[in-house]
Amino acid sequence: NLQRGIIMKRLLCICLLAACLLSSCGVEHALNSTADEATRDEIQATEPVTVKSDDLKWFGTDTVGYIKLPSEFKKYDSKDYVFVNKDKSMYVTLRVLNGDVTVGALQKKLAGKLAEDGAQQVNTTSHDLNGHGAKQVLCYYLTMDKYMVINLVPYDGKIYYIAGEFLYSQSAVYSQCIETWTPKNKGRD
Repeated sequence: NLQRGIIMKRLLCICLLAACLLSSCGVEHALNSTADEATRDEIQATEPVTVKSDDLKWFGTDTVGYIKLPSEFKKYDSKDYVFVNKDKSMYVTLRVLNGDVTVGALQKKLAGKLAEDGAQQVNTTSHDLNGHGAKQVLCYYLTMDKYMVINLVPYDGKIYYIAGEFLYSQSAVYSQCIETWTPKNKGRD
């Protein structure tokens, strides 16, 4: 019964995260009157916070695009463009995918692969990412207590892959940062 309660709370958190990411609204708006008081108090006590705009800096290249992340982030030791915070609890990956696959087909394939690999609550949707139409895959890994959001943006004959792995407490920071992504360096401050 305890395990079922934990799973139900995790599912509620996943639904709240998806609502927050998709509508760019705070967790308060995602809470509804049917949630019991204990769950509501728990969610509000751990409500994600954002970062001051002054604490964000640009990361990326002309090849994979640019994104503003907290200044504590560093490039991860990888051939890919992976950026990580100090305690390695949040990762952001920027890639460009080439090939003859459509964005919709790639979204479906990634969602299936994530579900096969043990992700729970895998959802797909369309999303406007800083003025660019994106296909999105959202999921939760219960075993790692992490969320993953992948955005696929078709632009200039390429597919840009912008992904984040983060804890629930970091969801607002991720949402704040992902909206800064741009494929080119023009417009960066």
